[in-house]
Amino acid sequence: ETCGKMASMEGFGVSPAVSSVFSLQAKEREIAKKREMAYSRSSIRLVSAVENKYPLGDVIMERCTGERVNGNLEGYGTAVFKDGHEYEGEFHCGVMHGQGRFTWKDGVVYEGQFTDCHITGVGKYTWLDGSTYSGEVLNGLRHGRGSLHCPASGATYTGDWVQGRRHGKGRLAYDDTGESYYDGEWVDNQQEGWGSRRYKSGNVYEGEWHLNERHG
Repeated sequence: ETCGKMASMEGFGVSPAVSSVFSLQAKEREIAKKREMAYSRSSIRLVSAVENKYPLGDVIMERCTGERVNGNLEGYGTAVFKDGHEYEGEFHCGVMHGQGRFTWKDGVVYEGQFTDCHITGVGKYTWLDGSTYSGEVLNGLRHGRGSLHCPASGATYTGDWVQGRRHGKGRLAYDDTGESYYDGEWVDNQQEGWGSRRYKSGNVYEGEWHLNERHG
């Protein structure tokens, strides 16, 4: 009877043994898919964890050095603020304006353009864990085109930013090799719209995304 059943299945071109192999392979593919998606989400969280620095309107200057014009700092100078932050760079009419370097008391550094005492223009942030952001900023937030690299995971996002969040088109490489990546549309820090995802396994998905998941 067993041989008869096997013969019957073999008539359809699939033996029980082969069927079991196919089933096992399907389960392995599903497990690999879940691992890949979990890895993608964890890397996105690591990239998102790098804090934004906010406007400097509330900083109070405690002491400063530099040339003065009509009583205001003008040109190159330095300043120490009440909360322990420090600035070195250009001043205009007594405020930070032009190229400069601002160091927060926690050690985070911004080096680049300032506009009327605001971190606005093009510059580079460096955090204590070695993470860096290079690109456009508006009132202290990542805004425009820029690249954020997180050495803890090796992840790098390069693309559009709006008010400190990934929004527009961009590419997220999940490690230093750049072989595993998502390249496509973003909405409010989420993979949303059309995009291409290449996994560590070499598998590639190209299509619609919704809330960081393949969709459609």
